Amino acid sequence: MKLSLSVRIAEAPCKTKLNVPFRDLVQLAAELGYGAVCMRASAGGIGTPRGELERMRDEVERAGLRVSMVTADSDVPLNNEHGPD
Repeated sequence: MKLSLSVRIAEAPCKTKLNVPFRDLVQLAAELGYGAVCMRASAGGIGTPRGELERMRDEVERAGLRVSMVTADSDVPLNNEHGPD
């Protein structure tokens, strides 16, 4: 069984947004047999409106997946001076 697909595979070089719609990535993960997606702020994080996060959760659940991990802000992936905060 494939455990988790990271949204990083669809992340833009700036690490703050995705190059493909989140819904498409979730569908791909389900079609390829993954059991979960690994979330990063590029897909949805602390700066994402609550309603959007709820919609994303619904998409994950409809696809029969779970969220295996969350990186809620971009500072850690960007490896900048705010990462340790």
